[in-house]
Amino acid sequence: MKNLSSTTPKFSQHQQVQFLGGNGTIVFCQPDAGKWLYGVEMPVTTESDMDRVGYETVIVVPEIELYPVNNADSKEE
Repeated sequence: MKNLSSTTPKFSQHQQVQFLGGNGTIVFCQPDAGKWLYGVEMPVTTESDMDRVGYETVIVVPEIELYPVNNADSKEE
């Protein structure tokens, strides 16, 4: 397992991302057990395969499950 002090998050706040359940915008990033977790806000206009909780939904998604909407938006490692 990599030490977080030697790694940086792959995605940044306000970046557009997609994942199996839909797409959204990164609102926060936090370390968890040597990995990065992201809060992703899904806008109400997004068609989603998942049930919605409210007008806008923020879900926590591990970094490995996220993909940049545009490859030019991702940070180089």
